Amino acid sequence: MAHRLDLTRTLVISLALISLLAPNRPPTPAHTPASPGLAPTQTSPVAVVLKATATLPPTATAPPPTSDPTPTPTTPNETPATPTSEPTPTATTAATPTPRPPDPSPWPPTRLLIPAINLDAPILTVGLVQLEANGQPITTWDVPETFAAGWHHSSAPPGQTGNTVLNGHQNAHGRVFQNLAKTQTGDEIIMYSGDVAYHYRVAEQHLLKEAGQPLQVRAENARWIMPTHDERLTLVTCAPDRKSTHRLIVVALPIRPTPPSPLEQVAQ
Repeated sequence: MAHRLDLTRTLVISLALISLLAPNRPPTPAHTPASPGLAPTQTSPVAVVLKATATLPPTATAPPPTSDPTPTPTTPNETPATPTSEPTPTATTAATPTPRPPDPSPWPPTRLLIPAINLDAPILTVGLVQLEANGQPITTWDVPETFAAGWHHSSAPPGQTGNTVLNGHQNAHGRVFQNLAKTQTGDEIIMYSGDVAYHYRVAEQHLLKEAGQPLQVRAENARWIMPTHDERLTLVTCAPDRKSTHRLIVVALPIRPTPPSPLEQVAQ
């Protein structure tokens, strides 16, 4: 009996020493079969992410340097780098820009052409002058006493928003506007400022009574040479020939270039 107790004591002591020297590992769980209700995508991504984060060092995924390095993809929280290469030209980029009217001129007009009445005349700048009518002083616009149209210096320069006003005689002093009454709606008028041409098209004609009319009527006639909110060209002369009892007003509007169609842009 004593011998059996000694063997038992020795076995207990040996097991205790083995448990102290063995590594501290958790017990291996028993294999549990996967639940048939869980799809693989519910667990696989999490396991992969945790594994990559826990085991891969920061430099483990960097590719070795080459002569033509491959751009490193950015993470969702990073802003992609702006490409430095020039964009590939397209048909629209290579097309000729849409034509547009000339820039507004800071200079007075210098030349007037109306092909329909064979008019080609210089333009002079004119201002206000003091005259006397029926014993009373009046202020009126000067008119060139030569073959030239007069540009009202306070009216709009060519191409600018406003009313560009030209006057001229029709039966004296060069008779620059002697055929102005023969213009028709749609006729083209070309006004130059230096070498820059501004194109207009006749839109309206008005023959207004002037001589012997009350001040209210004459003031109403004068509104045609006043400033406007749109871009226009107004030509003023006396009418009819030899009598000069009326005012002839010809209003022309700028001609806007028609932009080319998409097919024309590609062809250009």
